[in-house]
Amino acid sequence: MKRLIGFTLVLVSFNTVAAIYKQVDDKGRTIYSDQPSSSGKAQRVEIAPGPSSSEVDAAVRAADAMKQGIDQRLADKALRQSALDREVARKRQALKEAEAALAAGKDPGGDEWRGVVRGTNSVANGGTSANTGFATSAVANISPGVAVLGGTTANGGKPRHFAVPNRGYAERVQALEAAVQAAKHDLAIAEENARDN
Repeated sequence: MKRLIGFTLVLVSFNTVAAIYKQVDDKGRTIYSDQPSSSGKAQRVEIAPGPSSSEVDAAVRAADAMKQGIDQRLADKALRQSALDREVARKRQALKEAEAALAAGKDPGGDEWRGVVRGTNSVANGGTSANTGFATSAVANISPGVAVLGGTTANGGKPRHFAVPNRGYAERVQALEAAVQAAKHDLAIAEENARDN
């Protein structure tokens, strides 16, 4: 806007000068003046009339409006950027919480185990094995490793009994892993939007 105002002032100044004269001195320098030289070698330079005062005022107002528009767009951009940055922060926090939930949920809970009789095709679900007569009871000493089930076999055999995570545990962990992936996806979109603003 400063350049525009300076340009309009120059035009106004030229418009108010009665005449401009051009001459070349003995050293070959070109000199412009509002007074003709005494040597009579000066040539009058015709200058187109500059804008009127009303035209200058209109140009200044247009420049002011343009500057205000630019300032408003910059302010709007800054507000959008602030909102996008806050959204990125929220998505990062959501991802952090999802990852923490996954880490905390890796170990099966007390009701997420099932008993298995190794070496047979029977699964102990609180009933009696069809081919061993093994009567199962509740899982004892549950740990992330192997837990032994109580019970006896009808034929006196001693099959190996284990506790393994059940389907409910697997589905819960899959849901936690899916939540982490969704949080990563949401964060990537938020970061992209923040960069593109």
